[in-house]
Amino acid sequence: STLDRSSAASDVYKRQVLVLGGCLIAGACGYFFLRHLTKSRWQAAVLASLWGLALPLSGATGAGSLDAIAAAILLPLIANVCRVWLVNDKAGPQMWRRPAHFALLSTILISFVPLTWLVLALVAFLIGKRTKNWKAALIAALGPIVVLLPWLPRLFSDPGRLLTGSEPSAVWSSSAPNPLGLLAGRGEFASAPIAINVLVIAVFWVLALVAVYRLRSRLVLYLAGSAVAFLAVAILLSRLVVTVNYVPARPISFVWLFCYLGVLLMLAALGTDPIDIRMSRAELLHKPNFWLAAAAVFGVLLGSFWWAIAGSGPNLNRGNQQVPSYVQDTLRSERHTRALLVEADGSVAKYWLVDENGPTWGSGEKPAIGSRAANNQLSDLAKQIAQGMPSDDVYEQLTGLAISHIWVRGVSEEAIQEFSSSASLTPIDVDDNTTVFSMPSNVSRMMFKDGKVLLSEPKDSQWSAKAVGTRLTASDAGDWRQAWELSEKKNVEISASPSLFSMATQILGLLALGILGAPAAKEEKLPRRATETAKQSARRRAE
Repeated sequence: STLDRSSAASDVYKRQVLVLGGCLIAGACGYFFLRHLTKSRWQAAVLASLWGLALPLSGATGAGSLDAIAAAILLPLIANVCRVWLVNDKAGPQMWRRPAHFALLSTILISFVPLTWLVLALVAFLIGKRTKNWKAALIAALGPIVVLLPWLPRLFSDPGRLLTGSEPSAVWSSSAPNPLGLLAGRGEFASAPIAINVLVIAVFWVLALVAVYRLRSRLVLYLAGSAVAFLAVAILLSRLVVTVNYVPARPISFVWLFCYLGVLLMLAALGTDPIDIRMSRAELLHKPNFWLAAAAVFGVLLGSFWWAIAGSGPNLNRGNQQVPSYVQDTLRSERHTRALLVEADGSVAKYWLVDENGPTWGSGEKPAIGSRAANNQLSDLAKQIAQGMPSDDVYEQLTGLAISHIWVRGVSEEAIQEFSSSASLTPIDVDDNTTVFSMPSNVSRMMFKDGKVLLSEPKDSQWSAKAVGTRLTASDAGDWRQAWELSEKKNVEISASPSLFSMATQILGLLALGILGAPAAKEEKLPRRATETAKQSARRRAE
């Protein structure tokens, strides 16, 4: 199939809107939850602004992290569902609504970072223990597993994906965030000065510690302990390096960092009270929550000032394409070839394989070839190119991988000359430090050889091939590639059919949770004005 360039570009723009608008969306979701924890709406708005500013301060906005944006948006919504679930545990059909909402929101977050299922399932069972409704807790905890059931074999075969985010390759395995930086709310690619982070996150901690001192309840102590636990998880996971699709990657720390900051913000909201405007100025200055509100406003103003002046950072930018246009045209041609990119820096050589579909922003979970044998060949080829020592079968290796071009940067002139001496490789100088090797025009993703059709894709039962309307029989290619038997060369149509079981499982799972989460037909709702009046009356009685 050919690449739909317009739809791909549209998809990228949607992600840009999501990342650039993430602060506003996250702040709105934070306010939606925090307004139920503090009596003062303006204090909730200030705390929600702190939550939204955590995205650029942590470096999530500059890195374009979809995982962090999803966590900042979903965590307040999940927390609000938990709040309503605890206080409105109705009998009858309504008892299934909040667990179903919890499961639906959890499914989205788990699809980004699968490891979050352990925490979400624990929260569901704790609420089930509190409300003595284990059936609802099972729906909340196991609902995401049912929906994501077709994905489980992939997680079992590639367990590194359990710890990483949706774009494992975007997190450099060679670098890890500083533990003290994580304490100050700084993740990967943070561009804010450390002083800004320390001052703003100090506001989080001050408000949280004051809440612990003033309330001194078991819930507050549990929340404080969970904040420390989330910070420890973020630090420990950031020290690991795992393999995803046979490529080394570092586990995501942004999601756990936002769990840590979110719990601190919950404590801050629980510890604040509205300021009585009838107080004198002297009483107002001695009221503890005046200083809490002043500290929160200071954090918002400080973070906003930095973000407005220099918050875009050096990471979020639109760079020029470095691969020549004629190489990209070949990748998008009917041959659907690939290009091998090799960049040498001293004694270290980095390499990547690209095709017509990427890698692009949002597709970092899926490499060009998900095969261990193919990736071993790529690693061996990169070493040969960087060292200028091509093997005798380099042409066969490149052809088997459907590589039509090799883009090389930073390799010595001697290595370039040695490698260009290989048969059928044509070097083209792009600039003083970059060279492109072109293979012959007969390289293609699909080839006919020795009575077989060879497809340079890993073996998979979902691949199927037809020649003149006749379905071809799968064969063994002798390596990692997919092959079919074909006695003579003909026009062949190759396609990958989706799994009907996977589609049915996900559709039925979402449908079931949607039905459970729908409001009951007999549910009665009071007018908004009557509801506000009832709330004010209850508040006066509490005072």
